[in-house]
Amino acid sequence: MSNRADFLFELGCEELPPKSLAQLGKAFADHITEQLNTLKLDHQSVDWFATPRRLTVTINSIVTEQPSSTTERRGPAIKAAFDADGNPTKAAVGFATSCGTTVEKLKTISNKKGSWLGYDITEHG
Repeated sequence: MSNRADFLFELGCEELPPKSLAQLGKAFADHITEQLNTLKLDHQSVDWFATPRRLTVTINSIVTEQPSSTTERRGPAIKAAFDADGNPTKAAVGFATSCGTTVEKLKTISNKKGSWLGYDITEHG
């Protein structure tokens, strides 16, 4: 179970026009909510408050750690990744290097369209 906390963000600013406070406060909260969703930071609600010198956002019950995720990268086709003797080609070595690993640690991804080298990249929260 992940830990949760409330988070208050307060932005001090120069004098804002009072007629624009509602629009600015809502836009500020909407942008923060959009970014939280993009970063997969689960939360219950976002409340905002605005004064002529402050914009504040309270994020209620936000997770304190982003979840880890795994992405599968697909590389070159198997027939392009190895020569006739089964040695890795520059394409295979280049793909492995771009994944931060070696050719031996790559996997084979197959479907009805063919087979490719692949690698699972885990991004820790």
